[in-house]
Amino acid sequence: MNSVIDTQSHSTLDVVVTDSTTDNLLDILLQPEVQSSAEVEETEPADPIQVGAVFTSAKPKMVYTRKGKHNLVKCSSVEITKFNNTGRRITCVFRDEKNEIIIERRVYREWVERIVDDFSNN
Repeated sequence: MNSVIDTQSHSTLDVVVTDSTTDNLLDILLQPEVQSSAEVEETEPADPIQVGAVFTSAKPKMVYTRKGKHNLVKCSSVEITKFNNTGRRITCVFRDEKNEIIIERRVYREWVERIVDDFSNN
């Protein structure tokens, strides 16, 4: 223990000098907790909207690519070809029953989710 004089109050203060063992103990106490192997980690369900995914239907379906009647497309399959950097805009290829391309269009994620739901509910 060392003594230090406080210049403003002119009193003597005792200072405790710590060694490296207390620092090591403090480091151990401040480490993050480790999860035990018995705990089950929650995982999110796999996203069906991935590049290369193709959604098909036996009968052609009328789907919207955006809001508005002029954005209505009659197709038998939808293929996801790419995402933009944020994943919000998705490029989709719409095909007819002969597997010919009707239209290739960038569609917002919300509309693609609706299209996937339509094709899932045959």
